[in-house]
Amino acid sequence: MPNIKKAQSFWMWFMCHEKVYLNLENVNEEEKEAWLDELLDQLHKYNKELGCVLNLMNGIHAELIITAEGNFKLFEDVLFLVNTSPVLEDWDFINFIYPNDVSGAFIYEDVILFQDDIYFKARKNNKRLGLLDLQLFIKDFKYISQSKHINDAINMFLLSLLGEIDFATAIGKLTVKDMLVASGKKRLLKLHKLPEFVSKHSMIRCLFPAMKGFIF
Repeated sequence: MPNIKKAQSFWMWFMCHEKVYLNLENVNEEEKEAWLDELLDQLHKYNKELGCVLNLMNGIHAELIITAEGNFKLFEDVLFLVNTSPVLEDWDFINFIYPNDVSGAFIYEDVILFQDDIYFKARKNNKRLGLLDLQLFIKDFKYISQSKHINDAINMFLLSLLGEIDFATAIGKLTVKDMLVASGKKRLLKLHKLPEFVSKHSMIRCLFPAMKGFIF
């Protein structure tokens, strides 16, 4: 259950340091990493499983996105924290990662993914009603899978493609394989069709209608 005192403590700390984060692109890399680590440490005092994304290149206002990192069980904590956020002239505080354009190269650490190199198939999960078993087929996966960051890269790629809400409420199981041969490939769907496919299976509107005002 969300803790109001911990939420207030986080925002009080952030207000004291907001100028530091607004200026973060102008400091050296070592100092930048230290301040990003401190931001995450402070957030974890509220909930150790949450994450955040700092966007300083969004026009008029900088953005701090609070994310459950695809974990549906943490949605309430994300909503509560953002709903208790202060009103600051230079900042927007956002709950969840929303869909972004991933049509070009998606780079995470040493992993590079291209949407056009990925296909998928999905079926309903027999044990978890409303969720999908999703299989991704990636060109040359046997090579890129050697990276220690491959799992995080694929999760972040899907979070960006689908948005956190559909990712968390429609995907029950995810497996990744190398691309099939040409004959098998004909039975797969191109990845750009996944958001439309998944949105039909998201249970969020049925299960939590009261949350619509917060996340849609």
